[in-house]
Amino acid sequence: MHKILILEDLPDVKAWLEGMVQSHFTSDEIHTAATLTEALDLLKTNQYKLALLDIGLPDGSGLDALKLIKQQDEACYCVVTSIFDASEYLFTALKYGADGYILKSESTEQVAEHLKGILLGKPPLSPAVAKKMLQAFRPEKDLTASLSPREEQILSLIAKGYNVPDAANLLAISHHTAAGYLKQVYKKLQVNNRADATLKAYELGLVSSGKKLEY
Repeated sequence: MHKILILEDLPDVKAWLEGMVQSHFTSDEIHTAATLTEALDLLKTNQYKLALLDIGLPDGSGLDALKLIKQQDEACYCVVTSIFDASEYLFTALKYGADGYILKSESTEQVAEHLKGILLGKPPLSPAVAKKMLQAFRPEKDLTASLSPREEQILSLIAKGYNVPDAANLLAISHHTAAGYLKQVYKKLQVNNRADATLKAYELGLVSSGKKLEY
């Protein structure tokens, strides 16, 4: 009999994952942990075939558990199950040896298909995650060339921590106009949240390189 670890701090989500795992891995023993500490204690005395690992935990990150599991046993199939789709989490997980990355925002049917795919040797990757991975290996484009001066200004301010209303005030434009510029920035840079937009701003040198933007 093999063992499976589910690391998840939210009781409802943990029960949801446990039910799906039980339906696909019927002969395996399932262990659950709600904190990083509990998971690390279980790892001291157990060896797992499969681990489903949340990232945001009350006492740390599930990525630390991922790193330790892979150091102890590379054969353990580790899948991140998270609400976070930011590139920083995805690529850290891959660096630590993750075998899959599932977003908990997907439907029960979609997550069930991912778990079924494990049995068939298919890497469990949410579509949004797979898209980010493909984009990371495409030839770099000069993305700043597609941004208007006002869009660069909005991106720079957002990356520096300003919210949309404050950025709008600094640029002497309306809140709605600023939000419209930010929407275009997201579209052109192919990102869908503030964290990824900020990362792009640093990558493009709009914040850290000292590039001057006239307000």
